[in-house]
Amino acid sequence: MASKAVFSDIDGTLSSGFITVDFIRHLAEKGILKKEPFGRHERLMQSYKEGKIKYIDLVPKWSRSVADCLDGLPVEEAKRLARDFFEEWKGKNIYKSTKPLVKLLHEKDYLFLLISAGWEELAGLFAEEIGADSFSGMKIRTSNTKITNFIENELYLEKGKAEEIQALIKKYGIDREKTMGMGDSIQDKAIFENVKKPIALNPSKELLAKAEKKGWYIGTHENVLEMMENCFKKEVNRPSR
Repeated sequence: MASKAVFSDIDGTLSSGFITVDFIRHLAEKGILKKEPFGRHERLMQSYKEGKIKYIDLVPKWSRSVADCLDGLPVEEAKRLARDFFEEWKGKNIYKSTKPLVKLLHEKDYLFLLISAGWEELAGLFAEEIGADSFSGMKIRTSNTKITNFIENELYLEKGKAEEIQALIKKYGIDREKTMGMGDSIQDKAIFENVKKPIALNPSKELLAKAEKKGWYIGTHENVLEMMENCFKKEVNRPSR
């Protein structure tokens, strides 16, 4: 029997803040990062904040800047730092509805699969915390027990995310007609375009307008459980053809 699945973004969708950005700044505050790559990272984020660079152009550059910031860190130390950071970060940022949402979807026999352009170590910690079935994040090559600045996948591109979703559909034997996708911005296009039922969760103004026009499900972290229950009720009550 083919599987059912939900593909979901992390930042803004299931939590507030930007987990990898927050982690990089956390390391900088501790004096762990080199000043030059961190400076480039912050100038890039400031340019985006000021509207000087579009998100679609930001993400590839931002991903490279993250890899440059982590370059040279011992792998095990970086993992320990990530765990310590996440323990403090999760309580402040993961929405209260996220774990119950995953639980609800599991009860309805859906796999819950995370897709993020953020560092995979953090995506993995997030997935474990909320009970997700799988996670995909920025994979950075390691060499001689240290992190390099070479990114091995392309989840920072729409094409890369789309290919990852298709690979997961094949891996888990997922029926595309039984898929949902959750995202908070228009930049989650790859998720929305590769599932049967797109869901705009905590949507930006641009995504909200698109979701309303296309008749997608729309919710916030405050009402998502009620929204999903209504969604399943409609499925049950839908007349058979």
